[in-house]
Amino acid sequence: MLIVIKVITTVGASLFSNYLDVNKDIDTHYNNIKEKPFKEHHKLQARIKSIKARVTPWVAKNIEASAEIKSLWKIHEFLKQPLDVYLIATDTVVSALAAEIIKTRFDGEPGFTVHFKDTDVITGLQVKDYQLFVREGLPKLVYRIEEITANYHGEVIFNIAGGYKGVIPYMTVMALVNNWSIYYIFEESQTVIEIPKAPIKIDYDVFEKYSQEINMLRDVIENYNRVRSKNFLTFTELEKMGLVETDDGMAFLSPLGVIFHEKY
Repeated sequence: MLIVIKVITTVGASLFSNYLDVNKDIDTHYNNIKEKPFKEHHKLQARIKSIKARVTPWVAKNIEASAEIKSLWKIHEFLKQPLDVYLIATDTVVSALAAEIIKTRFDGEPGFTVHFKDTDVITGLQVKDYQLFVREGLPKLVYRIEEITANYHGEVIFNIAGGYKGVIPYMTVMALVNNWSIYYIFEESQTVIEIPKAPIKIDYDVFEKYSQEINMLRDVIENYNRVRSKNFLTFTELEKMGLVETDDGMAFLSPLGVIFHEKY
């Protein structure tokens, strides 16, 4: 019996680095967009269209064009089931453009249904500002994955062959908490590696016991030292559990805290 499997795939820039290894005709356009945040994509449409016009035909003939395309094909061959794929892009023009081209590559391909829209570009998921990455990017990644998987009781897997390596530890924890599998391609080989389901037990009593303080962290505590001094023992315990992230006098729920709290 065919079972549709939901696959969440992070998207990086390997599509363009691989293309540029054999073709230099997008070099100037790519150099002009590669450092740009996604919010600037509207004013870069001429360059984006030029890149798409050259890269899309090349991708159509090359299943190893990117880590994401190669891994999706390999996962499909390995599982022998239809894949319902959701592409997740970082907060960059390049990642979003790669996701658009990858989606186009799979449109109409038997065994694949691929989704990508602007809400799949995760604001704050970038590598230039660590605090923005932790405070906004990672939580929004968790929330988007929760939206994709809400009320879905079938099999979910994470494909981490592409995208930022900084998200892998958090996606690994999220997979363990939710009893999902993780797949990737081993280095330069053709081998699909599965990190199997290995559910972990979380003491969710802390979210009952400290619900008020955790909700405060979710809303962001502006003057953390003052608030912490009034409830020192509670916040010290939450810090020891890795649920508190601080920045410039403020405190907020850590990405791990968001994962655990969403599961709770």
